[in-house]
Amino acid sequence: MRASLLLFILTAAKYTFTGVYAGPSKPMSSTVMCEAPEPKNNAKTPDKLEPRFRMQCIDGYVRQAGTSNLYRCEKKDNLYLWVNEPSLNCIPDPSKPGSTAVMCEAPEPKNNTKTPGKLESQFRMQCIDGYVRQAGTSNLYRCEKKDNLYLWVNEPSLNCIPDPSKPGSTAVMCEAPEPKNNTKTPGKLESQFRMQCIDGYVRQAGTSNLYRCEKKDNLYLWVNEPSLNCIPDPSKPGSTAADPSKPGSTAADPSKPGSTAADPSTLVSSAEANERNKAEFSVLTKNGIAAGTVLTLTVIAASAVGVFLWCRRSRQGAVSIPPEEMILQAPGSDKPLLDTPTTTSSCLSDSVQNPDSPPPLTV
Repeated sequence: MRASLLLFILTAAKYTFTGVYAGPSKPMSSTVMCEAPEPKNNAKTPDKLEPRFRMQCIDGYVRQAGTSNLYRCEKKDNLYLWVNEPSLNCIPDPSKPGSTAVMCEAPEPKNNTKTPGKLESQFRMQCIDGYVRQAGTSNLYRCEKKDNLYLWVNEPSLNCIPDPSKPGSTAVMCEAPEPKNNTKTPGKLESQFRMQCIDGYVRQAGTSNLYRCEKKDNLYLWVNEPSLNCIPDPSKPGSTAADPSKPGSTAADPSKPGSTAADPSTLVSSAEANERNKAEFSVLTKNGIAAGTVLTLTVIAASAVGVFLWCRRSRQGAVSIPPEEMILQAPGSDKPLLDTPTTTSSCLSDSVQNPDSPPPLTV
């Protein structure tokens, strides 16, 4: 019995040191079945080899972002091989002066772009043949560090569209227009389309919903004149908006001559309107007082001139000698045979005497 127990202990110890054991449980072993990995891409062999370890880069080099330094010894098809995915790549340390190393991994080409021939920390991505950069997007890529990760920054994201100069191209060089004034972005963007209003709103008369993508000064811009404005639908219950397109509508069409409709672009706040009304009222009040004063003085002067002329005419009639009349006289009467009528005037007599009267005697 003792001999059997001793033999079992010796056998277990033998297989423990050789790494081979076929018992109920396999003991831990530091033996590596994979052969030492060959250092490449500026990496170096570790001092101690283990079934799982992290490979290091040589001095002056660092791990490139997007690659892994983890190595695992795994059995595949009865072979023990090192697994390192994505494969480690060591690049010059970008923190060193004059380094051109790119810490970001090569960007994946998408939206009809193509990978550049030479990768740099900052470069401009190109479009494939037959495509051009869409207006409003950027082809500038920058490798930047964020939260200990090196990532490509491309804002706004590059988008390559069919070259509009090619025959039959339907590409839109203008970027998607921003919805405003209660409008909504169309489902399909075209070089010329009609913008729609959101639910519950309709196009205001005198504004246009036609958008055209046109090139001006080497820029592609949307042209919409007069600018579209959407107002509440007047056909909805409780709506106070007036639709000029409806028969009998009293809404003013700003496109009609003499229209008094307000242009939304010229509307001001109620506070500004009140201040403007006060200022205009003050100016009108001052002008009215001045005009009234001038009018009053004019009336007074005209009245004085009229009175003066009337009095002058009355005085001229007073100095004229009326014709004498012969009257019959009753016997015994002391009334003169000639009756000279006398005239009175309400005007003040002037200092001019009748030339027929004798001059006054001075003693």
